[in-house]
Amino acid sequence: MAEEFSVKLRLPREISENEVIEVKAKIKHPSSTGLQLVQTATNRYERFVRAQPAVFVRKVEVFYGDEIISTFHMNAASSDNPLLAFKVRAVREAPIQVVVTNHKKETVVANEVITFTSA
Repeated sequence: MAEEFSVKLRLPREISENEVIEVKAKIKHPSSTGLQLVQTATNRYERFVRAQPAVFVRKVEVFYGDEIISTFHMNAASSDNPLLAFKVRAVREAPIQVVVTNHKKETVVANEVITFTSA
């Protein structure tokens, strides 16, 4: 079964110049540590075993125009299909690009352009 890996962005409908806006990135990707609890463990070091490989989003990079404005380093403790929200001051009309890299070093990209609404 092939896992689906994608990212979608959501920006406010109306954006004014110099306004601080919230951008949301919905990442579709499973997350699992791959560990399994051992009921018969004799000490605390044997309580968990690796039942399967870990599956997770490793890194999320955010670009505003050509400039990188934020980097999120993630791990297997993240939830399935994480939703990230971050604030950006809209100082110019330019694209917001989010690049998501998973544990297999596969990447997906989402772009949305910040455009100012006329008053």
